[in-house]
Amino acid sequence: MRYEKILSITRSNLLVAACGFAAGIGATLLSTSLLIHPAGSSHNEERALTARGHEFTNPLLSCADLPEAISVGARKSLEADVTRLIQKNVADGTISEASIYYRDLNNGPWFGINEEIKFDPASLFKLPLAISYFWLANEGSPILGDQIEYKGPPGVTEAFFPPKKTIMPGTVYTTRELIEYMLKESDNDATGILAQYMDLTERNQLFNDLGLEPLKSGAEYTVDTHTYASFFRILYNATYIGLSHSETLLKILSDSSFPDGLVAGVPNYIKVAHKFGEHVSDTAGVQNYQLHDCGIVYVPGKPYTLCIMTRGKDIKKLPGFIASVSKLVYEETI
Repeated sequence: MRYEKILSITRSNLLVAACGFAAGIGATLLSTSLLIHPAGSSHNEERALTARGHEFTNPLLSCADLPEAISVGARKSLEADVTRLIQKNVADGTISEASIYYRDLNNGPWFGINEEIKFDPASLFKLPLAISYFWLANEGSPILGDQIEYKGPPGVTEAFFPPKKTIMPGTVYTTRELIEYMLKESDNDATGILAQYMDLTERNQLFNDLGLEPLKSGAEYTVDTHTYASFFRILYNATYIGLSHSETLLKILSDSSFPDGLVAGVPNYIKVAHKFGEHVSDTAGVQNYQLHDCGIVYVPGKPYTLCIMTRGKDIKKLPGFIASVSKLVYEETI
């Protein structure tokens, strides 16, 4: 039996596992929006009566015609202001392009700007892997307590925003601890272990339950902001992995060590459960960068999902742009 045993994992086979996971999961995301926005739904539909008293979740109870936290007119004004901010930053060379998805989590309006643009998800796909583990735990598996020894050697991180802490060779970790390293620190070694350790059949069962395509490998995949934001709504409404596990996972995401992007655009007392990802590509000797940050901003009484994906020639400029969008959305939401 795989559970309750200690494995020894070396770095030599982590990269293959992590890349295989990232490539495979990308294709499955493209139909997620069908679960969240049924055909025929409008920006203002899907009102819901939700249970209160939870820190990070608001479980869906029943449908009702509730007032919107943000009016349709305010949403249109916010959408127009964000569009102008994107245009300004494209014009001055801060970014090449950006895509934005916003949704009022009181089941009010949502909007997408350039949401048809696809991006390389990079570390954003660490979140679906974590959800897979918590789904198994919700089904009664003891997998979150499984122990794995990482033999190393330590990974060499070439990321522009490297982890502040990483897993160490010769140390035994539970999968629950590895998930924290994967999400809080965006540790690629922890991700590689977790991607390799979970049985492919179990991962495919998860996506089958969600109505998504099974995992594949050996191909490059892209994702859009609208689709990726769906993961946060699934967690917020606690509709897939249960209330306790959804709370736990969002709490981990709220402790992310990445201080830029969404977090930098709101006051420090506002909780943000989020995941960022960065990617660099080289075309004819010219480097192109991508930086994304997506999550839930817990404005008291007015929580919202905000997903921002960007491309640009200078990665140093991308966090500031994301922070400026986050600040604008926050100020027009409160």
